[in-house]
Amino acid sequence: MTAFVRAVNAMDHAALVGLFAPEALVNDQLRDFWGLAVISAWLATEVVGAGLQLTVRVAVRHFEDIVLTAEVAGDFDKTGLPTPLLLDFHFSIDAGLICRLIILSKLHADAAPEIRVSPPGAKPGSGPAP
Repeated sequence: MTAFVRAVNAMDHAALVGLFAPEALVNDQLRDFWGLAVISAWLATEVVGAGLQLTVRVAVRHFEDIVLTAEVAGDFDKTGLPTPLLLDFHFSIDAGLICRLIILSKLHADAAPEIRVSPPGAKPGSGPAP
């Protein structure tokens, strides 16, 4: 996933979009983004738009997946976030393209689980079209 890290750090939106399969899924901190058009918008606002910078700490292959643990910096609200902010990027690849990317906060094994509740009136996430 060197190409992903390079494209993020270069803030290269076109290169990032080109890494994803047309029907890919990104789950970023429990929010689903299905399909290339939606992923492209997510990349534009929350990755490139936030000036994310990744410093890979660990990269491992787990069966057919690749998991990167990276320190994440950028121009986003860091209120309540740990320093350094470590995220796990779980990549599933099909035909050389990212078909699934799951991004999770890196917690210590003895940390309490983080539970989020949607605010009243929040629109639930949508999955792929039937």
